[in-house]
Amino acid sequence: MTASDSSDESAQQVFNHGLISEWHILGVDYPFFLNLVRIGDRLEMKRQGYCHWVVFVGVQYVILEEDGPHVLVPCVVHRNNPADDPSVTGQPGSGIFRFSGSTRMSSKAAYGIGDICLEPLRDVWGQSQIRINNKLDHTMEPLPSKEVVERLMTVFEGKDSMSYTPYNVMTNNCEHFASWARNSWATSRQVSDMTQKVLAAGAAALTLFLPRPISLVAGAAMVGMHALRQGVQQKTGPSSKTTTTASITTVNSADTEEEDEVDEAADVSENSTSASSLPQQNGTMEENGPPPRKRNRV
Repeated sequence: MTASDSSDESAQQVFNHGLISEWHILGVDYPFFLNLVRIGDRLEMKRQGYCHWVVFVGVQYVILEEDGPHVLVPCVVHRNNPADDPSVTGQPGSGIFRFSGSTRMSSKAAYGIGDICLEPLRDVWGQSQIRINNKLDHTMEPLPSKEVVERLMTVFEGKDSMSYTPYNVMTNNCEHFASWARNSWATSRQVSDMTQKVLAAGAAALTLFLPRPISLVAGAAMVGMHALRQGVQQKTGPSSKTTTTASITTVNSADTEEEDEVDEAADVSENSTSASSLPQQNGTMEENGPPPRKRNRV
């Protein structure tokens, strides 16, 4: 294997594929975490009520203090959340690893284009808990780790249109940016989870604000079903059968009587017709005599 082949393989290597580590605290686990983390890893940090996401880019030159020298320290690139503050957490502090001579806001002014920042890992870590979270690798194939760093630095230096897209908590937040950098897919699990919670809360609110109309409609439906059920039972019950049979018998008797009356009227009409026709026939025979007999031709 040649040196060029080895370099090609390292350029295509993906570190910590699909890894989700344990949570770590800066003041206790910083050296151990530096041995675990690799370039291109997505890092998740617990804040109050949300999680902040960054991508580890290895050791980079940064300025720790205004007008100070450039120093090499482990760094991350991330999209700045204007409301993000690593000191506002409920976790134990970062101890001696906090820089006392600089503030995070001044470092944000010194580094980055727009909302994209390059900062020391421990500055962003602060008092939060942190872990490696590359879970998205199981869904979206990650880019090679070296390529992840290259595209992040391109955005950081203002050479990509993403450098100037503003922060948006719903469509362009820190998790969107970290997912795009490693997996080339801008997605945010926090937004998906929050959307589901909002929809569930909206459905619950409807039941709270409209209890009486819903109960009235439900009650009316129950009354209607009960009345319909009683009607069906009456139609199919024994008393209904007797009533129906009696009605049929009455109808049949009425029909029979009407038929008898029609037959009697027809008989009377026929008798009167026969009686009136007989004298006419007799009178005709007496005046004209007997009908002539037919003669047979020879």
